[in-house]
Amino acid sequence: MRYYPAFLDVRGKRCLVVGGGGVAARKARALVAAGAMVRVVAPEISRELRRAAGLECRQARYSARQLRGVWLVVAATDDPLVQQAVWRDAARRGLLCNVADVPARSNFMVPAVVRRGGLQIAVSTGGGSPALARRLRRELEKSVGREYAALLELLRALRPRVMAEVPAPERPRVFSAMVNSAALDLLRAGRRRDARRLLEGFIHHKGTKNTKLTKNTQ
Repeated sequence: MRYYPAFLDVRGKRCLVVGGGGVAARKARALVAAGAMVRVVAPEISRELRRAAGLECRQARYSARQLRGVWLVVAATDDPLVQQAVWRDAARRGLLCNVADVPARSNFMVPAVVRRGGLQIAVSTGGGSPALARRLRRELEKSVGREYAALLELLRALRPRVMAEVPAPERPRVFSAMVNSAALDLLRAGRRRDARRLLEGFIHHKGTKNTKLTKNTQ
């Protein structure tokens, strides 16, 4: 099975998490963090879930009518029959559905994710080995520091200027020069102002290296 990678915009979307334990809690928190309106349904709901902000908890058994108005559903219970029922009902309605640890009964996968501010790096094994995905995530967490989040913030802030001030044929070269410059090293050293000045120099010089500016920031 080859999956098509995508990031979903769930802001304001009604999402249902079926399950009341630790796995359900992780799934629900991730959806809330992305801006979804999340309802949790289970006969027993953990204290962790009840205390979590932004969740609507309903202590009840799952039924198909709970899918009304839902855009995405996650089945995270320890009952195979409930898991199967959620997938069957969601498939009939054409809903996005993830059944925890059962790729064959999911039409989207939830990857292991490394987050650094607005930067997200997703790792998926297509359900073949979640443990390997977690290991890769841990390795990425060690190698991708918070300076990458700071670089992304600067690049996002300067992008409108590049689009406005740099002719279209030259923009790819400018963006490439900015990303491959010494700005990341400057941010790693806590020199944000110097990093921004360096990146702005590439806009002024349309992607050519500004030797004088580079020397002044070292």
